[in-house]
Amino acid sequence: MKTLAFPTYNAYGSLPIEPILLIDKLDQAWQEGISVRIPSTKEIFEYLKQIGEDLRSHPESRVVGYEGIRDWTEVKSFYRGNENCREFLIDFLWSQKGFGTLLACESEMCDKLTGMQHDFEKILCWKAPLKLMIVQERRDATPQQIAAGLAGYANDNIHQFVKDECFLLFVFGVEGNHAYWRVASGAAAEAFEFVEIPLPVRRSSAA
Repeated sequence: MKTLAFPTYNAYGSLPIEPILLIDKLDQAWQEGISVRIPSTKEIFEYLKQIGEDLRSHPESRVVGYEGIRDWTEVKSFYRGNENCREFLIDFLWSQKGFGTLLACESEMCDKLTGMQHDFEKILCWKAPLKLMIVQERRDATPQQIAAGLAGYANDNIHQFVKDECFLLFVFGVEGNHAYWRVASGAAAEAFEFVEIPLPVRRSSAA
């Protein structure tokens, strides 16, 4: 398997969280014994908001790239249902004044693959150090098929990626979750392809 090698920053800024840590938190959040409970979209966004607040109060959770972020007290979460900080184009954002978006997240838990692709296009276009797509496994689309379908859509619509641009895909499944990653090399002809992250993951597995 390709080595998990995430940068601490890219052209859009410092990664706000270690990607492996974020995946591990999502994977463990709704475990109920040996089964997995599928959360609602609101639960996911509230949990991501809490992760952001925890990072702000516990700097030891951060990685080297955090030196590029000024003051975590300025970081806000934007998502539908939050009356004080409404969403922009993207479903969920961590944003900071002076730095812009730190994390851009799209969540599509109900729609078919075509709907997932439509939402995935938003984070392909949005400028952020770290981009996260969250979906749910469907009867007509396995996690592997979803990853391949989104990657194929990216190749049909995007012809160049910024070097070290980071993408995460998290798929909630009834019998277990799946996660995928991709870091762009910056080569104009590079094909977009998701690589699976074995779950459960541990922080020591990150490069």
